[in-house]
Amino acid sequence: MRVLFALLLLFLVPTSYVVEGRASDFAAVVSAVAPVYPAIAQAARATGDVVVAVEINKSGAVASARAISGHTLLQKVSVEAARRWKFSASNEEHRRAELTFSFRIVPDKTAAIDRTPVFYPPYRVEVRSEHLVTTTNYQRGA
Repeated sequence: MRVLFALLLLFLVPTSYVVEGRASDFAAVVSAVAPVYPAIAQAARATGDVVVAVEINKSGAVASARAISGHTLLQKVSVEAARRWKFSASNEEHRRAELTFSFRIVPDKTAAIDRTPVFYPPYRVEVRSEHLVTTTNYQRGA
């Protein structure tokens, strides 16, 4: 009974990932691309969510994308990935959606399978990476 109630809540409670407009405007994802965690962001230990607003044309291609929140070091790769997403075709000229890219640094020596991107329907991707260790050959007084 509790499971049935939980499932009903999931379908009845609106989420923050809903496309703007009527329910018929919902843009189903045909293909999604995860961004690559930038080395400079890893070195700076930049983490968190980047929200990208996209406009989708009739054919389902992303017509425009812009970051509306998130760490500056993570915004460019998020926008580039969002531009490569494909959605279902529609009769609507322009549809809008907000994609969320969550960047997480996982503990060192995490298994490779646990470092791969995870896609959460409808519009969220979690990007995982180990902390990048940087070294230099700089020697003082040499």
